[in-house]
This record gives sequence, structure tokens and C-alpha cells, in this order.
Amino acid sequence: MNLLVLVGRLTKDSEVKKVKGKNGDRFMITFRVAESKRRRKEEEPRDTLFLNCHYFVSKEETADKLAELLAKGTLVSVSGRLSLFQRENESGYYYLEVKELEILKTPRSEVRESSEFINEEEIPDEISNAF
Repeated sequence: MNLLVLVGRLTKDSEVKKVKGKNGDRFMITFRVAESKRRRKEEEPRDTLFLNCHYFVSKEETADKLAELLAKGTLVSVSGRLSLFQRENESGYYYLEVKELEILKTPRSEVRESSEFINEEEIPDEISNAF
């Protein structure tokens, strides 16, 4: 079984890319999550994992709305399949093909819960199931 669960913060704002598929166009939201291992002692070096993530949705409106929420500093929980992307004659990179995404805290919500400032009527069904 190939399942990875990761909790961390986004290192920069997410991006939306249109991807052609067998069953029509899809939209890929790409973002990078940084996860730091807890240190036992303050003088120990910080060990941080950076992982590129790809999350696919079928509607452009959903992708744009979700990309707005996935800003630099957002704390997320992601789970999915670790995959290798490699082009012919080039070195590849590992990424997480996200199956489940949960926004735990946005940079603007350090004091409030994220659901307090998000108008749930504006969020398409495809995203609201992630909360």
C-alpha cells in the first residue's frame, strides 16, 4: 500500500494548471508543503521535508476557489499516493498525488477557526467535502 499522510505549511501560494486527460480537461492545483520534524533539544538542527503536491479537480471554478485558500503559510493536512514524475532522458522528482486535503489553518485565521470567515455558500460542493 502506498499512502502518505503529511501535516505542514505551504511554502508559497498554490498554482492552477489546466491538464488534458482521457476524459476531458481537469485542473491541477500544485503546492509545496514543508513539514518539520520536532526537535528534542533546541540546539539540534531542524530537519525539514519539502514535498510537491498535486491535487486534481474537474471544475475550473473549484480550482480557482481552492487556490485562493491555499496561500503561503496555510497549514494543511494532505494524504495520498507518493509518485515519481519523470520525462524521457531527464531526472524525475517525487510528488504527492493528493486524494484528501484538509485546510487546518490559514495565515489570516491564527485566532479564528477557518470556517468562521469562509462563506460556505460560496464554496463549491467539491471543496466543501474536504472541510
